[in-house]
Amino acid sequence: MNKKPVQIIVCIFAAIGLVAVIGGAVFLGVSAVKKSSKNAEASSETVKEETLESTIENYSAKEKETEEESTASESADASATPSPTPAKSYAEYGGTIELEDGKPLMVFLGDTVYDYHRDGATSIPNLIGERCNANVINLAMEDCPASIAVDADEDDPESYAHTGIGVAEAMAGLRDVDTLDDSPAKEIIKDNPDIFAQTDVFVISYGIYDFLYDHATNVNDYPEAPWSYEAAIRRIIKAIETVAPEAKIVLMRPTYCEFVYGDNNEFYGSNQDYRRLYGTLFDYANKLDGFDDLDGKLFKYNTEGDDGLNQYSAAECLEEDGINLTETGRRKYTDIVGGYINRNIFKTEAPRQ
Repeated sequence: MNKKPVQIIVCIFAAIGLVAVIGGAVFLGVSAVKKSSKNAEASSETVKEETLESTIENYSAKEKETEEESTASESADASATPSPTPAKSYAEYGGTIELEDGKPLMVFLGDTVYDYHRDGATSIPNLIGERCNANVINLAMEDCPASIAVDADEDDPESYAHTGIGVAEAMAGLRDVDTLDDSPAKEIIKDNPDIFAQTDVFVISYGIYDFLYDHATNVNDYPEAPWSYEAAIRRIIKAIETVAPEAKIVLMRPTYCEFVYGDNNEFYGSNQDYRRLYGTLFDYANKLDGFDDLDGKLFKYNTEGDDGLNQYSAAECLEEDGINLTETGRRKYTDIVGGYINRNIFKTEAPRQ
């Protein structure tokens, strides 16, 4: 038998076996590399996820820390800043008023400008009372016109419920005080009906809300029309003369205003150039020029002088609503009006040079 073919066959099978071994090794190697690669990728993804989670946790922790710091800061600010005094109920303004002996009595009738900060030491009436060393009664009403509405019934008591006429005539006993709107003025008058006869000086300031509510400036063919600003002021003065005939009266022109509306505080104009149905606020104020001085008892005064409340001092003296006065404005008003009263009525300050 020839051995050569057998040897060839054996070699062929050996080669095939080697190839299989090498292929298996290569396959195993590749599989191992792939598996290693997959493991590396999985490990990388795990690291990434852990890093992301760690970042989120750190951010959340920092955010929480910031919020806690902010809350702590706000709490500190809140504890450092006194809370506003809670509003009184109207009934709490009642009760008998005890006047301090040796001091004159001043009574203020007006609108929001005098009612603003009523309970604080820096309200205009309280500041003027301090400047003049006087007892003070504040009968101002918020958003109060002197006159009744143009379309109101002049014979209906309710027409006067929130007006200067109503307050003055109730004070003088010429009108039932219970017909007034609930207010500090109503409670004060109800519990102290006889005190107003002792008044030395009345200070009157209306006009802003007669203007804003489109009440008439005057009615030529009916001079006593209660829906006329001019006639309403005359009725207020008449009521004052009824209750305290010898008292002095300071009649104030409306304060300087800058009328704004809307969320953006759109500027409409000031006393002299913002016009409504019956003219500008300046037109209303001019109606006071013709009032008689009542034999020296009536004093007319204006706070819009060169050093007063005007367009030049508005930025520091007017609140954002353009009507109420800041504390700076209220103190300036006091210097002007309180000083005027001391010089011309109480004679406690030297005349200006």
